[in-house]
Amino acid sequence: MPSFRAALAHGDDAGALAPWRAPDAPREHVELELLGLAQEMLSRDQRPHPTLSAGEALFAELVVRDLDGAFGPPARAVGPRPARPALDLGVLYGAGPRRQPYLYTRADARRFALDWTRAGEEDLPRNGDASQGGRFRSDFEQRRTALVADPRSDESILTAQLHLALLRTHNALVDRGASFEEARRALRLHAQHVVLRDLLPKLCSGDAVGAAVERAAIAPVYTPASIDAVAHCALAFVQALVAKHYALSDAMPEPLRLFRELSLASSLEGGRELPPGWAVQWDRFVAWRGSLPQPAMRIDAALARPLKRVPGPHWSDAERHLPYRVLREGVARGLPSGQAVARALGEPARPGDEPLLLYVLREAAEECDGLRLGAVGGRLVAHALVDAIASAEDSLFDAPGFAPSLGRAGEPFAVADLVAFGGSPMTRDDWAARPRVTTSREARGNARTP
Repeated sequence: MPSFRAALAHGDDAGALAPWRAPDAPREHVELELLGLAQEMLSRDQRPHPTLSAGEALFAELVVRDLDGAFGPPARAVGPRPARPALDLGVLYGAGPRRQPYLYTRADARRFALDWTRAGEEDLPRNGDASQGGRFRSDFEQRRTALVADPRSDESILTAQLHLALLRTHNALVDRGASFEEARRALRLHAQHVVLRDLLPKLCSGDAVGAAVERAAIAPVYTPASIDAVAHCALAFVQALVAKHYALSDAMPEPLRLFRELSLASSLEGGRELPPGWAVQWDRFVAWRGSLPQPAMRIDAALARPLKRVPGPHWSDAERHLPYRVLREGVARGLPSGQAVARALGEPARPGDEPLLLYVLREAAEECDGLRLGAVGGRLVAHALVDAIASAEDSLFDAPGFAPSLGRAGEPFAVADLVAFGGSPMTRDDWAARPRVTTSREARGNARTP
């Protein structure tokens, strides 16, 4: 079986495989074809994953967003675009305290700035623009932009709450005496450990992960950008893990739709202050002390219907339609079909001619019943994530003696430990005792250092 690079590249040039749709194909025809494929994915019923939790799916999304800066189109890129994807938690840290000081406290630049909502709930820091909020709007409609490195972190209440939990974990490391660089390095290495030792073995075959690790360990990562783009496209499989609704806590057991159709009061859509009582109780999202968390969805060409309404700043309807947008970006980059990639990798190809992402999703459903990625998808995703770890400034591959120190004694380190270390509410009792303040934001002059 050919090596990953030899299969997808020709010498040192760009990938040698032909695009799925030729650049001179009629644009209207291609876009109608893509829209039909995207709508078909949204029309099918999802199936719950028996072992992967909703919180692990959320973390997988965050990881993919962290790598996406190297590939996102300029209209969506934030700050300088990295030369290649690296799992360095830039989605949290941005360009650091010197270049993005608004992410950090003025009193101590080692710490992330956090904030309190009008109702006294801890939240991400947000700007003071009340043009879509204020006293005459309900608690569900307090629209304020989060001050975060990547605006997609505020896409939903769930992504914002995970982002907040990881900021808390960084601050907890600082509270223990770490410098900014020490805390950032520790959080990076622990996150990479979760990806390499926990998530990847659940999502890919052992052979795919082992081959990717062996390759990264014996040679520097100098993969042509076109091959990175092919592998990165497969990472969009994380869309399939997302459910259409979630329950936030024992106090709010009724599931809320991910993105709204009518009212924000019944939706987890982000871009606003955390409504009162909407803090996440994390043992409903990750396994913690015997809890049974909400599941992720199986990897299949069946996506959550709310993904056609993903919120974004000044986006068109086409840009809000996530499956269509991802398929269209694949065509714009000239990516090959899934069948062409399979043949190049020496794997049996499915019949037909499909965009790479659709191939990866259908392959997982047919080969593995949606429990993990199939042969092609597994190799692509393992390559992308392992190379991203190897390319990081603080890389697990440069820390051979690393062992997680932020978790529970005797337990494998997992996403739950990343969240719990910072003091985020894990259980019903934690949720009831979560910190709150009683004075309003207006009365405190928009203080930002809880």
